[in-house]
Amino acid sequence: MTFRIAPTYDEVGCFLDRKFNYPEFSASFTEEDFRREYDSAFDILAEELCSVGAVSTDGFGNGDFSMYRYVDLNRSITVVTYGDIATSPGAVSASYAVLQRLPEEYVISFDAHPTYVCVRRDGTVIGHATDGSTKTLRKFGFPV
Repeated sequence: MTFRIAPTYDEVGCFLDRKFNYPEFSASFTEEDFRREYDSAFDILAEELCSVGAVSTDGFGNGDFSMYRYVDLNRSITVVTYGDIATSPGAVSASYAVLQRLPEEYVISFDAHPTYVCVRRDGTVIGHATDGSTKTLRKFGFPV
């Protein structure tokens, strides 16, 4: 994997705040088809992250990783992290492994406010800390 620290939030925010690889719907690929695709990707990610730490999928932060599938239907899945287990190279590796298994291109974003990390299918890992600190980026495996 290639790690890159983004100088501005916009380089990670584009995955967190905007639609990523959003499909065009047609008679052969409906919004319901996309919902099934997204739910499958979400479930695969949740299962894989369980190998790293405790995962909560109700959005209430009852684990090392907190996920909520009903925030925004998108090919970007955001995971809120809590504690040292969640901000580890294992989280990045698990996410990368999931991305390789998905039929469509997704991005997995970690919200460890004030640090944000996005893992791409091509192995690019982009991080940014809005407070300028590299401590959490280092925990995720960035060579800083």
